[in-house]
Amino acid sequence: MSRYSPIRTYKDALRHLLGLTARGIRPGLTRVRSALALVGEPHLCLPAVVVGGTNGKGSVSAIVAAAARAQGLKVGLFTSPHLHRLTERIQVGGREIGRRKLVEALDRVVAAVDVPGGPALTFFETLTVVAADVFARERVDLAVFEVGLGGRLDATRLVPARVVVLTGVALDHQQYLGDTLEAIATEKFALARRGSIVVAGALRPDLRDMLVRRAASVRAPLWLAGRDFAWSHRSGGTIDVTTPVDALARLRHRLVGAHQEHNAAVAVAALQALGRRGVPIGDAAIRRGLARVKWPARLERALGGRVVFDVAHNPDGVASLCAALPGLARGHRPIVAVLGCMRDKDVEGIVAPLARMVDHLLLAAPRMPRALPADQFPPHLGGRPMPSVEAAAEEALRIAGEHGLVVVAGSTFVVSEARAHLLRIRRVDPSVPM
Repeated sequence: MSRYSPIRTYKDALRHLLGLTARGIRPGLTRVRSALALVGEPHLCLPAVVVGGTNGKGSVSAIVAAAARAQGLKVGLFTSPHLHRLTERIQVGGREIGRRKLVEALDRVVAAVDVPGGPALTFFETLTVVAADVFARERVDLAVFEVGLGGRLDATRLVPARVVVLTGVALDHQQYLGDTLEAIATEKFALARRGSIVVAGALRPDLRDMLVRRAASVRAPLWLAGRDFAWSHRSGGTIDVTTPVDALARLRHRLVGAHQEHNAAVAVAALQALGRRGVPIGDAAIRRGLARVKWPARLERALGGRVVFDVAHNPDGVASLCAALPGLARGHRPIVAVLGCMRDKDVEGIVAPLARMVDHLLLAAPRMPRALPADQFPPHLGGRPMPSVEAAAEEALRIAGEHGLVVVAGSTFVVSEARAHLLRIRRVDPSVPM
């Protein structure tokens, strides 16, 4: 007997998808492969870029999509997690899909897979299949998929990418990927496959050697940062990028921080690699895309520059935030941080570096079971527990006054709640850590 229950409204869609979160994160490809077959294998007709790595995946994905749109291509973009709305995760033509389109696509997928013997998909797997179905039906010219977790067993690995991007490797999600950089790199480097050009950002020498061996074993051309492409900073917020295809000077981008220059260079290399795989993106389109790209909550200034939102949620991401903070805080005092963390993260590595740079530290837990309660942070970090993210954000603004700066970081979900509250965003779906 079929388990299928029709999905007719957005409320139905949310109820179904949130119900799937009880299945947790279950790495593996068998379920998704079966589901894609049941819905007609839409992923096989998509010229695609798959973007993996620890940090910077979303930014690189956004830049690639923006430049491809500037070329005149119809682009699908799949990212995670969402900040405020579930529909943010699936975009076509630079706009998140509407609620009705999500409902229709989810209903098609659920009708196909929720049958006796059908695959019991997780939340992320379901949305990956939904995205592939939407992109195929929309006949996109290019689909950009951000990897969810790792690579070897991530649902997006089944997309036959023309270009695979690996932004970098840092410690995160150790409970799934392993406790060392080498173990995590092994999972992420499995995205390299025959038929793709692999574009990789800055890596430690031993990890570079690992990737060189992996790419050679699958006969995938490899473009390595520092070996095959490079970038340099210019004054006036521009960079020069040189790749195996071309040299582009004075590229301007809107994303803040030295790490975003790295991400921009990786994206430019990926865009030029696409030309080698039959999807040419011209230099003018790359320039326009970089100049136009927006990616919220990545060192995002708001409320007249009084608040910075950043989704840094691991030590590597926090290091980038700390490197950018002196420039962001120039002329501002005091600096007040609102931080929260998930229980399974390196809390010390996230909080301690920022605590040393700010004048006041407020601790808050987002409304998630995985969140570390505000009163359970290590006492030596010196933060003040707050009853909620919203209360912490309001108190931070009060302390900062007219001349101070508020920094909200530590977790995507803390940023989501604080940003929705301070920017008065009313249409908000539940946060989902997948």
